[in-house]
Amino acid sequence: GEVAGPGGSLEGAPLSVDGVEGFLEAGIRGGKLAEKVISDADIDAYYKQNPQEFEYAQISHLVVADGGAASELALSAREEGENFADLARRHSLDESTAAGGGFVGLITRQFGDGMPAGVVDAIFSANGGEIIGPFALGKNHCVVHVLEVVRRPLDGGLRGALRGRLFDRWLAE
Repeated sequence: GEVAGPGGSLEGAPLSVDGVEGFLEAGIRGGKLAEKVISDADIDAYYKQNPQEFEYAQISHLVVADGGAASELALSAREEGENFADLARRHSLDESTAAGGGFVGLITRQFGDGMPAGVVDAIFSANGGEIIGPFALGKNHCVVHVLEVVRRPLDGGLRGALRGRLFDRWLAE
């Protein structure tokens, strides 16, 4: 039998049940082959050799126009213990994060939320809870609160994704 097209119509439906079954069987065979070709040791080695690929940071920031003001705000948070979120709410020019206390969320080394590479490197070199900066950010200046820097654990989901990626590389060789 055929699989119905949009609106329940069989007219113009490109797939048959046999076609769908064949596609699914090919996927299962590919998965089994990937398990034979890419060992758990291969995945462990890749994970160990590429630690930066699996790091992410959770950050907040505040953005101001003046470098001196940025330095003062960084000092207030770092040395005087002022609440970073309150400072961001009161002073940050970033309308998308100011109301939320400057909360940006998760970033990775590859996707640093548009920040220059030097800033991203500083974030990933910092410890959780650290206030870093200020950094020049275009015409403005940015202070970053690094909430945490962690490495994604090599769990079943990541192991499966890496097996697929390494298998695709093996196929391309």
